[in-house]
Amino acid sequence: MADIKLLPYQEYGYNAKIKITVRSNSVSYPEDIETLRQLVKCNVSNLVLSASSLFMISDRIFDECQCREIILKNVILLKDAIKSIPETVYCLDTDCYQTCIDELRVHRLVIALKSKQFNVPLGVRELMIYDSKDITIYCHDNLDKFIFSSGDATATLVNCNNLRKLKITNEASRVYGDFLEYIGCLTWNYDSMYVFNVRGHIDSICEYISLFKNLREYNGNVRPQILQMLVNVRKIKSRVKVDATIDDISDSLEDMNFRISGYSCSDILEKKSNIKRIMYFEIKLDPITLLNRYPNVYFYLFRGEEERDIEINNKKLTRLVDLA
Repeated sequence: MADIKLLPYQEYGYNAKIKITVRSNSVSYPEDIETLRQLVKCNVSNLVLSASSLFMISDRIFDECQCREIILKNVILLKDAIKSIPETVYCLDTDCYQTCIDELRVHRLVIALKSKQFNVPLGVRELMIYDSKDITIYCHDNLDKFIFSSGDATATLVNCNNLRKLKITNEASRVYGDFLEYIGCLTWNYDSMYVFNVRGHIDSICEYISLFKNLREYNGNVRPQILQMLVNVRKIKSRVKVDATIDDISDSLEDMNFRISGYSCSDILEKKSNIKRIMYFEIKLDPITLLNRYPNVYFYLFRGEEERDIEINNKKLTRLVDLA
């Protein structure tokens, strides 16, 4: 039998941790199953099951589990165990391949993969793959969002017909497939200081972005070269201040959630009437004058920034959109 204990667990916002110390057998005993059944009943939102070495759970333990997210570390669920996960569980996060993954019925799956191929379970609408090498992923029409969090790797999506959002977390990684013809939203997070100081990387990034034929929203680091690739995009968000000019902004852009170095938002709005939302940074006009001049523009505020007049006008615009 294994030594199994329930512990409080606050790391990364998780609520509880079931610690499994494997004694000899890597497969659960009946006594282990009964202990786990009782422990997973704990009333928490996020539950971590962590084993000291690879441990396989062979029977149903989750039937009375009330949590929203299950995180598995060194734990493999065999068929009966994985089938016992209620549909009320939103997410399964696992650091090892689950042999009976086809039985899974969760909305979101986060999984580390070493295999060259993977079939997305039918119930999964959001998939995140990490620690992967080059991989081919066989999708289905219910897959809505894909996150690829692997360094210097390529993912190829097959039969991916309804993907709405793609997120890539490494500048050297790429995701390919027929979805490039239709997908509208790309999020690309990477270390901008590294990328933009290494010759050739920015050209590679621009070349990849050019493959997206129907992009309408881009979230990620921006440079003038990238803006040139986003001429038809309506919404751009970047946490990094951009060294560009107003002329680099496309006339199709409506939602500008980033700053351009050296320019107030009034400078931009004066020349770009297409902008409906913009990051608030103003050194020329006071808030009241700015709002009188641009009453129908929504201004994004930095976290913690207090501009009461701006906030009131933003709320008014939001209510008008809701009513419409």
